[in-house]
Amino acid sequence: MNNLKRILSLALATVMVIGMMVVGASAADYPDADKIVNKDAVETLGALGIMNGDERGFRPQDGLTRAEAAKMLTKIHNKGVDVNFGVKDTPTFKDTDGHWAEGIIEYAAAFGIANGKGNGIFDPQGELTVAQLARMLLNMMGYTEGQTGSDWELKTTVLANNLGLFADLKDFLPTGKVTRDNAAQILVNAINEPLADGNVTTEDVYTLTGTDEKGAAIKLDFDSSTAAYLYASINKMKDIKVEKTTSKKAETLATKYLSLKDKTGIVTASKKQDDGTYKVTVGGTDFTKLTTDYTDMLGRKVKVLYKSESAVYGINTAD
Repeated sequence: MNNLKRILSLALATVMVIGMMVVGASAADYPDADKIVNKDAVETLGALGIMNGDERGFRPQDGLTRAEAAKMLTKIHNKGVDVNFGVKDTPTFKDTDGHWAEGIIEYAAAFGIANGKGNGIFDPQGELTVAQLARMLLNMMGYTEGQTGSDWELKTTVLANNLGLFADLKDFLPTGKVTRDNAAQILVNAINEPLADGNVTTEDVYTLTGTDEKGAAIKLDFDSSTAAYLYASINKMKDIKVEKTTSKKAETLATKYLSLKDKTGIVTASKKQDDGTYKVTVGGTDFTKLTTDYTDMLGRKVKVLYKSESAVYGINTAD
């Protein structure tokens, strides 16, 4: 990289500048919203500024070019900031000189996110396949071993599936084009999965068990015993028991690069506030300023991506 025309942009060290953004890029706002299948994923990536539609809509069934995918992944890697990496006197790839994403592709190559198609070719306008997107993400997550050779697509597909990158996807072929709709779901799945060499921390979980007023069994997780007992009291539960367990929590793309926190728990409340936004309670924690009513997720296990309780980027099912 010594022959860069311009040095690495200050953006590399810039902290994420979208910290005040909350979930508000609703999939329902697009004119083709009825064609979007993975609505929660689309909203999460829209709020993060990673993937958006345009005046034509979200275009869920359109494909992605390899350059477009590189732009999305490098923005995640660069802490939510668009990459301005500069270009080389002699480009890494024969077919990227003068391309709008030349600097982005150089960044992706430098950090091992995307390595081209061989023989000095990147094919920036080539249509991306599901397996190619999975390979780029696995590279960024540190899972690089075994992804070479003539059978790399099979190895990549198996590993990506085992890690959960294809969770909630329907009707796709690993060697076929990845639609924008499915790409959104794959990206959201990926940023929530453990990194190969990420840090591991621990967290305490308080599990409340008992019965409601009608005798139905209840089992919910909370982040404190106080929240668990308060919920039991408000809902007049009987035969209650609160048990503390300590679980391991692995570092993810969301926590390492996007400076997000995540919380997994049961949705126990979703209430509209005076300002028209919603307050959603997950595992005893109240998240506010949400533009979506999550009443239909009551009782379900979800994962929340957030910077603070009033700056939420996504709530996605985790059961």
